[in-house]
Amino acid sequence: MTRVARVLLVEREDAFRTALRTRLEQAGHEVACARDPEEARGLLSEGLVPDVVVAEVPGDGLQAMRELAPLAAHLRIVREREPSLSKTLEEAPAEGGLAECSADPGEVLRRIEEVLLDHSRIGADDTAEQCLDLARRLSNSLPNVAATEQRIELITEAFDTFFGVEGSYVVRRGESPDSWIEASRGLGSELVARIGEEILRRSAHRDIRPFLARLDAAGATHDVACAAVSVGEEEIDLALVLRSAPSDPALRESLMNLVGAALRAAIRVSELERARSLVEAHQESFRSLLQMSRELSEVGGQRALAERILAVLHRELGIPRAALFAPRENQGMLDLVASTGFPRVALERIGLSGFHGVGHDCLVANELVRLSDVDTEGVAARELSILFKAGLKWSIALSHDGRALGLLFFGSREDHSGFPEGDRQVLYALREATVVALRNLQRMEELRSLALRSLRGLVAATELRYPVDRGHAERVTRDAVVAGRALGLSAVELRDLAYGAMLHDVGKLALGDEEGSRQRLHPVAGSRILAGANPGAVVVQIVEQHHERVDGLGHPYGLRGDGIHRLARLVSVADAFDHMIHRQGLERDQALERLERGAGLVWDPGMVALFSAEVGRNPSESSSDENWLEELIGAY
Repeated sequence: MTRVARVLLVEREDAFRTALRTRLEQAGHEVACARDPEEARGLLSEGLVPDVVVAEVPGDGLQAMRELAPLAAHLRIVREREPSLSKTLEEAPAEGGLAECSADPGEVLRRIEEVLLDHSRIGADDTAEQCLDLARRLSNSLPNVAATEQRIELITEAFDTFFGVEGSYVVRRGESPDSWIEASRGLGSELVARIGEEILRRSAHRDIRPFLARLDAAGATHDVACAAVSVGEEEIDLALVLRSAPSDPALRESLMNLVGAALRAAIRVSELERARSLVEAHQESFRSLLQMSRELSEVGGQRALAERILAVLHRELGIPRAALFAPRENQGMLDLVASTGFPRVALERIGLSGFHGVGHDCLVANELVRLSDVDTEGVAARELSILFKAGLKWSIALSHDGRALGLLFFGSREDHSGFPEGDRQVLYALREATVVALRNLQRMEELRSLALRSLRGLVAATELRYPVDRGHAERVTRDAVVAGRALGLSAVELRDLAYGAMLHDVGKLALGDEEGSRQRLHPVAGSRILAGANPGAVVVQIVEQHHERVDGLGHPYGLRGDGIHRLARLVSVADAFDHMIHRQGLERDQALERLERGAGLVWDPGMVALFSAEVGRNPSESSSDENWLEELIGAY
C-alpha cells in the first residue's frame, strides 16, 4: 500500500458496500461511505478530503464529484464488463480520464493501489511508472500459467526487465528450517543465509507477505524482493536480488502489494482449475456421496451409509481393503461399523479407543496417517499388529468442529510406501463429502430421537388414562415389525409401520370413557391428532384404518380389500391378536385359530398367514430399555 489513504466509497447496495468497506479497512485504508452521489456531495462539501473516490455511478455523476474533489484519484466500478473494460491495463485511461474496474473487492483494492501510484507520478521520476508497468505485466501473465516453475520464470524475467536481477533464491519451506529445501543462483553463501534468515523471521510471525527489503551481507546492502509463488501443501518462496529498486518506501511497499495481488489471482485460478479437473475426473463419486447425503432416510442408518462410503472408496481409488469405525456415544470407544476386503471378525475385538493408542493418535492427527509412523508403545503395538494383518496401512479421521464422527482405515492398492498426490486430493474431497453425510445422519438421528420421545409420551398418556391397555402398544409394535421384516419392507416402511403401530390407539385420549364410542371413533380422532404433527401419510393411514375389515364391514369408512393400506392390514392383525390374548384370555394357539377363521372376512388372509408363521409361536415381551424401538427398527 502506498500509504494509509482516505477513500470515499459511493455504493447504493448495502451488502456490497459493507464487504468492500471491510476489505479496504483490512488493507489499512480509512473509508467514508455514501449511498448515492447526493450524499457523497454532502460529505465533500462538509470538508471531507479523500485521496480516492470509488463509485458505482454513471460517468457524468463521477465527473461531478471530481469537481468537488479535484485532488483525489477517481475509480468507477462497473458491474457488467463493458467493451472498454476488456482493454488491458496498458490501455486504461490516462490522467484526466476515468479509471474503471469490476465489482470484485480484490480487484477494487488492487486498482486503488494502481490509481494511487498513477496519481502520485506528477513531479516524480520514472520509477513509479516502472512499478506500475511491472505489476501490469505480472497481472496479465501469471494467471495464464499453472506450474510453479513457470511463475518463477515470469517473475524473474519481469523484475530483470525493469530493475535488473543479480541472482535468485528459491526455498520450499517445511515444518522446521531443518526440512527446508533451498536453491540459489548467482548469490554468495552469506547473502543466501541472510535471505533465509529474513524469510524465517517473517514466517515465524506469519508475516510472509511479499516484501522488498534492504539486507546487509558480505559488506554490502542488497535490495531483495521476495514473494510466495506457491501456497498450500507446498510453501515455495522466490527471492530476487535487484540491481536497482525504488527508493521511496511507499513505492516499494505498493509494488510488492501489487505483485502479491497478481500472484494470489494466479494461485486462485490454478486452484479453481485443479478443482474443476478433480470434479470432472471423479464427479460420479461426488454425485454419489452428495446424493447419499440427501437420501439418508432411505439408506437405513449408519451401517448402510458406511458400506456405501467404502464402496465409493473402492470404485474411485481402487482401494480393496477398508474399515470404518464410529465413536460410541459418551464412552470413547470406537466400534467397527463396516468393512470390506477381509473377514469382519479380524477387527471385531480390536478394542480401539479415542482416548489412547492408535485410535487416539489417528483422530488427533486429523489428516492422512501412515500407520507405520504411529508410535508403537503400549496398546498401540497390539492394535497395529491386528490392523496390519487385515492389510490396513493408512487412516484418516472424519471430524467436524473438533468432534470425532468416525475413523477410516484402508490399505492402498500395491505400493504401501507412499500415497499418490492425485489420489490424496480425491481422498480429502471424499472425506469432506463423507463428513457432510455423517453430520446429516447425526442430525436426522437427533430429530428421530426427539420424535420417538414424543411418541412414547403420547403412548404413556394413553396408557395412564386406560391402564388396561398398558404394554399393548409396545407388544403390537414388536409383533408388527417382526412380521414386516419378513414381508421385506424397506427401512422407511419399517419405521412408518412401527410409528403407526405405537400410535394406533392414541385417538382414545380425545374421547370419553364409553367403550363403544371409543372403539368406533378413536381411529378418526387419532388421525386428527397426528395430522398436525405431520408424521407422514402412511402413519396417519395406519392409525385411521386399523379397524377396517377386508369385507368392507369395518369402521370408520367401510373400506374393503386392497382399499385398506397394507400396513394398516398388518397392524389390524397384530392388534386383534394381542387383544385376544391379554384382554380375552385366549391361549396363543386359540388366538391364531380365531385369526385364521376370520381371514378373508375381517383380516387379510396373506397377513394372517405371515403373522402366524413369523409371530404366532414366538411371544413378544415388554422391555424396560427406553431404546427398544430404535433397536427394533434398526435406527442405529
